[in-house]
Amino acid sequence: MSQALIYAGTGYVAVRHGPIPWRGNVTRQAADVKQLYAKRTTRLGRGSNRIGYAVHAILDKCDNVKVLGGLDSEEQAIFIEKEIEKFLGIEDRKVPGEIG
Repeated sequence: MSQALIYAGTGYVAVRHGPIPWRGNVTRQAADVKQLYAKRTTRLGRGSNRIGYAVHAILDKCDNVKVLGGLDSEEQAIFIEKEIEKFLGIEDRKVPGEIG
């Protein structure tokens, strides 16, 4: 079973997938992260759509990157968003398209 670990340390935020390395591994400088937000996602499938949730970050250079995806519930995504913001001292602000 694959799992994702989120690290928020002094100076950085990282997401690591395991046990096999994955292209979704992300490391960002904490100072570059200006806002985090949770977002609902839809994957088109054969005959049905799959709803999922993700956490995105807005970076200093106005880049918007997915930090973590494939979450099963809105509550998971919002919890992760809030905990990282709290740890990094980021004031929560509304972002167009976010949930919660």
